[in-house]
Amino acid sequence: SSLKGEIKNKKNKLFKIGMNTVDAKKALIDLNKLLSSFEGSWFVISGTFLGFVREKSFLSHDLDLDIGINEGTLSLNQFLDKIKEDSNFKISRIEYQKEYFKNKKFIKRPAFVRIIHTNGINVDLFWHFKSRGKTYHGTSSIKWENTEFALSNYKVYGLLITGPKEGDHYLTETYGDWKKKKIDYNYHRDMLSLRGANNYLGIEYLLRSNFFCGRTSEIQLNYLENLLL
Repeated sequence: SSLKGEIKNKKNKLFKIGMNTVDAKKALIDLNKLLSSFEGSWFVISGTFLGFVREKSFLSHDLDLDIGINEGTLSLNQFLDKIKEDSNFKISRIEYQKEYFKNKKFIKRPAFVRIIHTNGINVDLFWHFKSRGKTYHGTSSIKWENTEFALSNYKVYGLLITGPKEGDHYLTETYGDWKKKKIDYNYHRDMLSLRGANNYLGIEYLLRSNFFCGRTSEIQLNYLENLLL
């Protein structure tokens, strides 16, 4: 109970001021030890990668670590078995994504796992899959689309951390003018690579994002409606 109370207090602080850099670095070091025990590749993505390239540190307002894992290099079951033995992290959330094809056939793949470090730092892990020259990752209802990318090493906080090799291209696809800090950033509204998943939850997400964030997605909505309805 004391651990839960400590994590709750830490999470409350995160929503007010962003991550504590010391705690985030500790979580990254422990995550590196955990994932290095697997043969599969892992890499930083999204806001974590943006911070490492632009600021050479974590973004001051970020709330979690964003980590990518290539599908096929590390199974979800392997990861869950390993992390149950690790005293530094606890599993908070697991999501799968249904992807529908013609005739309402679908596949269901592991998409997202959130783990929490004992110091309260959230780590979001996304399983990446490739299709038709694109790389995707997401949750049960959303996905991010990027051009396929190779990986390269980046040195941050004295650690060699892997991230997309063509960093400028990846960040431009994801954020647009990533070199300029944005005020009042909302990833539902402003993240260029964000899409609805190819399922019913994806349709709901696109409608909600249009209503709340003013982001129009008529082309993808039409595609999903023709696919699913």
